[in-house]
Amino acid sequence: MSHSGQKFSQLLSELKQDYLVALPQKISKIRPLITDQNWVDLAEEYHKLKGTGKTYGFPEVSTLCEQLELLARKNPEPHQQLFNETLDLLEKMRQSYAQGQILDLKNEPTWLLLEKTTLALKTK
Repeated sequence: MSHSGQKFSQLLSELKQDYLVALPQKISKIRPLITDQNWVDLAEEYHKLKGTGKTYGFPEVSTLCEQLELLARKNPEPHQQLFNETLDLLEKMRQSYAQGQILDLKNEPTWLLLEKTTLALKTK
């Protein structure tokens, strides 16, 4: 690998680490939006996370937040508990990434419930 390629790879690695370090703060910012039922701002926060997840190399974050953004925009009121549970899932994902692993969403009951819930919204 060329010197500039190594520098780029190192920079990318540092950016990914910074993203993981900042994620708990983003989760902390989201939690009161759920409590206060501030669905507009909640959808916007999930929209931001959806975009940055892919950018920084965490596509599972984007996949999760895409569904959460949809739910926050279309039918959030009956799903406040699900929003809270997905914050725990987001933290679990962060911990997996920090250990160099990827969390398989297909094995996560919270993800399966979210996916089923948003699928119903898409077919309405």
